[in-house]
Amino acid sequence: MHHFNQMSQYEKLSISDLLKQENLCAKKLSAYVNQVQDPQIRSALSQYQNLCQQHMNMLNNLMQQAGQAGAQQVGGSMPNPTGGPMT
Repeated sequence: MHHFNQMSQYEKLSISDLLKQENLCAKKLSAYVNQVQDPQIRSALSQYQNLCQQHMNMLNNLMQQAGQAGAQQVGGSMPNPTGGPMT
């Protein structure tokens, strides 16, 4: 069993990099959602945006468990234009 407080520097940097990538993805998807007119495409993009947000939340939780709380709190709650959760 791997203890999060024993996470290596490489693992922490990898998670930090993943956080940045997910944050960028969510921002791009948010911009696309605001530009698209087709409701089905808008809905699909919003679902992917929600998935990126979920990934960021999981990665932030890993960093907090590793004693890195606040070290890489990227992004935040991205607005969901469709208002529905991803299933």
